[in-house]
Amino acid sequence: MSEIKGHQILIAGGGREGQCVLSYLSDQFPDVKITVADNDPGKLSGLKDLKTRSGLHWLDDLDIYDTVVRSPGVSPHLVQFKKAKHITSATNIFFAICPGQIIGATGTKGKSTTSSLIYRILKTTYEDVRLVGNIGSPALCNLKGATDRTIFVMELSSYQLQDFRYSPHIAVILPIFEEHLNYHGNQKYYVDAKSKIVLKQKSSDYVIFYQKNGFSRDIGESSPGLKLPYAHKSQNQPAAWLESGFIWISADAKSQKLIQMSNLPIIGIANAENAAAAILVGLVMGVSPPQIRKALMSFQPLEHRLEYVGDFNGINFYNDSLATIPEATMHALKALGDSVATLIAGGYDRGLNMDLLGKKLADYHIQTIILFPDTGVKIEKAIKTINPKSTIKFFNVKSMDEAVRLAYQETPKGKICLLSPAAASFNMFCDYADRGNQFKTLVADLSSQPA
Repeated sequence: MSEIKGHQILIAGGGREGQCVLSYLSDQFPDVKITVADNDPGKLSGLKDLKTRSGLHWLDDLDIYDTVVRSPGVSPHLVQFKKAKHITSATNIFFAICPGQIIGATGTKGKSTTSSLIYRILKTTYEDVRLVGNIGSPALCNLKGATDRTIFVMELSSYQLQDFRYSPHIAVILPIFEEHLNYHGNQKYYVDAKSKIVLKQKSSDYVIFYQKNGFSRDIGESSPGLKLPYAHKSQNQPAAWLESGFIWISADAKSQKLIQMSNLPIIGIANAENAAAAILVGLVMGVSPPQIRKALMSFQPLEHRLEYVGDFNGINFYNDSLATIPEATMHALKALGDSVATLIAGGYDRGLNMDLLGKKLADYHIQTIILFPDTGVKIEKAIKTINPKSTIKFFNVKSMDEAVRLAYQETPKGKICLLSPAAASFNMFCDYADRGNQFKTLVADLSSQPA
């Protein structure tokens, strides 16, 4: 990084990642001339005594800067970037200067839960472990005091991996499905971005991947590192798999039951498999089975991920707002079983195929589906295509208030109402958290109102 002294740098994107780049560069290289650009002027309003650019032409004339630092939410495919002399990212800067060991997790769903589980497992044995990335705070903001003994657990999105030029010591590849097609253009480009996590691995590194998912398996097999499939039985190398209601492990060529799946604080097969991936990281890092078990038992489930909201008026409500793809909703239905009577689904249309979800719902013992635009109509159509005589009651709504009121009216006591949208939130809500928080607030507020 010493070569940037005296450079003119543009930070493209004034969000939290861009702010961390600004803080780091200003502290380490006070003579560097920095400009922060964002198409949203509101993100730049707090930057005093600093050059900023916003509005329609916020990325024009990039050739006047020595380096452009791209934030994850800014697509590298923008035509303006063709003029840039050199483009990098906060993730590349972090990997270039990080003195410690990095464990990186990617995939379509489960990254945050798996990264958090890895963090908890390693904390039982190592003194300085830091959770960074999407689930933690930006990595560059967490470098202070780091040494070669520091371990960073980093959740890596496809946005961060798009122009990635490094690899973590341990790469965890969770299942990959259709996602972010509006950003990447098609599934191939999305998978290509994910695959960059292993491109610079060495033979002394590790890749932990999901054997049953073709994309995850192909990326794992392409790594030069030691390949460890998770949720896959093996006696010849460290392993963690699901069998007969337990998570088993193999360490030192000996197999043993580690924990009963019903004792995990997180529910469902998909979450148990996420735990298996995290367990495998723990075994590679030398954490003892009793310590791994302790970390699993004390884990606090993350918000908006099959989160139990509570029993209100005899109805059990679950918030799975982070289910932004059909596969996540199918996992939620499988985890909760036949008790789900009401599903709240639908949202922003990113071009994802709803046919498999439609088939699942057509065969599922569900009574009511409450649907948001835009994908609500696609979900209903997919179900009726499979089963034109479906007895499911469909309601199309335009607000969370309307959805929750209907849920109270239509869900029998003793049954479950599940918010699991299978779609993004941006057409009606700020983000998935806003959607989930509105759901939880309204569930509580409306519980005291007469039916």
